[in-house]
Amino acid sequence: MRNILTPRWLLLVSTAPTVRLALLYNGEFSVIKSLLTPESMALWQQQALGLAGAAALTWATRPGTGGGASASAPGYAGAALVAYGALLWLGTHDSDH
Repeated sequence: MRNILTPRWLLLVSTAPTVRLALLYNGEFSVIKSLLTPESMALWQQQALGLAGAAALTWATRPGTGGGASASAPGYAGAALVAYGALLWLGTHDSDH
């Protein structure tokens, strides 16, 4: 059971959802990119930048780096929850337009 708490498993668990979401965004974007208006294209670019920023933050604070936060720390978990929640909310907020 302690093997699950090694840094490589914690990194995998924290980055796998980001990778899946990026693949989902890429799949949807490749289907509809020819139909997008410039405003919608800008929203997709903002979402891509936000997702890249979240992935970079996850990578920068990966466990086992010494300077980064521990993935099991409550502060890291709360910050990740708020950051990804905000990213998903912003992605669906303008979907009506």
